[in-house]
Amino acid sequence: MSIAPAVPQSSPAIFQTGKLKIKYLMPDELQRLTDTWRKWFDASPTPTKRRIRGRHWLIFLTLRHTGARLGEVLQIRDDFDINTRESEIRVTTLKRGTGEKRLVPVVPELISEIASYLMDYPEIRGKLFSLDASNFRKRFYDLADQAGMLEEEYMDGRRELFPHPHTLRHTRAMELLSAGVPVTAVQDLLGHSSLLTTAQYLRLSGQDVKNTLRSRGL
Repeated sequence: MSIAPAVPQSSPAIFQTGKLKIKYLMPDELQRLTDTWRKWFDASPTPTKRRIRGRHWLIFLTLRHTGARLGEVLQIRDDFDINTRESEIRVTTLKRGTGEKRLVPVVPELISEIASYLMDYPEIRGKLFSLDASNFRKRFYDLADQAGMLEEEYMDGRRELFPHPHTLRHTRAMELLSAGVPVTAVQDLLGHSSLLTTAQYLRLSGQDVKNTLRSRGL
């Protein structure tokens, strides 16, 4: 089962504002990455492996559907921050440094995945998301490589990999804005301290503009 809603088609999957270059995933890439994670989780050879892999899988899905930073997701308390009735997750906004919380609506299927996992492994309750960040990043890169998507480049003498966990945040921002969600609402959902940060994502590529006009008959 895949629970990743499609994002609007765009090409290339990159935009630049000033000196800042931001990459995001195209719909087929997002689906391929999600399918690779799902297959890896489903192929768990033992219950112990499934318990371990399940935590990584659910962190991936939560990153994808909340657009939150990895550090924010790793602070989520599954026994306190998840509203199953309203399909919302309470996320601590790290960049503002105030411990401020924001409520992020998510697809019900994500809540069901979390609830199902905790029913199978009740001993994990209260610590589902408390994994080491570097451990998760390593798994993320491994699976991106399995999906045939991992790219390596050097910028200013530094080695950078794409996609990385933060790519899901960029992808979610583009998804929300392309779907017509007001920029101020996207700011709140992503926990941006400044509207100018969110507005950077409004610099859509020429292909995005073409697709938008075509879909609206303009």
